Amino acid sequence: MASWGEACCPSAQGISNPITIAQLPGKIMADQSTEVDSMSGASLSSAAIKEAVDKALEQAEK
Repeated sequence: MASWGEACCPSAQGISNPITIAQLPGKIMADQSTEVDSMSGASLSSAAIKEAVDKALEQAEK
C-alpha cells in the first residue's frame, strides 16, 4: 500500500527523491504546521508542498 505522500503526490517521482517527499505530509500533519524543515534533496518540492498546504488551509477557512 502506498503512503499518503506517495498517493497524494505521484508527480514527485522523477522530480526529486520520492521517499523524501512522501515523508513531508506526515511531518506537516504531526506538527500541525507547515513550519517544518524542508526535506534534504527536495528543497523546491518541499517548498511547493508547504505552499500548497497553506493555500488549501486558507481556502478551507473561507
